[in-house]
Amino acid sequence: MKYFKFLSLTILVLTISINISNAQFVTPINSISGPAEVTTLDGTIIKGDLKMASFGNNGITSFSLKDEAGVKHKFKADEVKMLKLKVDGLAKLEIIGEQSSNLSKLANSNFKEITEREFIYWKRVKHPDKDKYFLLQLLNPGFDSVLEVYDLPNARTAESFSGDLAISGDMPKAYYVIKNGETLEIKKKKYKKQDFELLFSDCPIIIENNKPDFKHFAEHVFFYNEYCQ
Repeated sequence: MKYFKFLSLTILVLTISINISNAQFVTPINSISGPAEVTTLDGTIIKGDLKMASFGNNGITSFSLKDEAGVKHKFKADEVKMLKLKVDGLAKLEIIGEQSSNLSKLANSNFKEITEREFIYWKRVKHPDKDKYFLLQLLNPGFDSVLEVYDLPNARTAESFSGDLAISGDMPKAYYVIKNGETLEIKKKKYKKQDFELLFSDCPIIIENNKPDFKHFAEHVFFYNEYCQ
């Protein structure tokens, strides 16, 4: 009995390892336009064409959208529950531009993500400690049923340059993660000693079979959403 239990666990771990080897977060972008859908705080849904968006250190600050009747609407971030942008041809070019803005991104770009992804999402996220809300990009659509991971623009490293070419930077130092309705700030510098267990201690198979390495955070999140619900 113990042998079969061990064998089953081994098979599960191997299956998970194969499945999560390609798990990754979507590319954060700072330039958007195209077909979109806005859900306001009162639940109203407005569809149309997103024309302009302003970004700050804490995600989208405002944007404008022309609805299907041709009426222009302006939104501030604190008025919006969710913004859903369709990834049409122009948006894909913008994502490629974001990914290719430095050499490290270009080398690691997953263009399957760009060509097959249908929507990009920004959602209303509460600050972990204050009564403040931000409109942030969801980075793990498709494996976000338990943990939602959000981009923090102010928690990325700065780029360095060689001539006119940006060759490094924009590496995440932290994310906001929503678990059980609570917003947590998961930091690279605290991941090994604190945040890994903070997020995954209720799923021993992750703790026992993974090292608390921040570069594998996307895989850990995928693992948790697939096998630890």
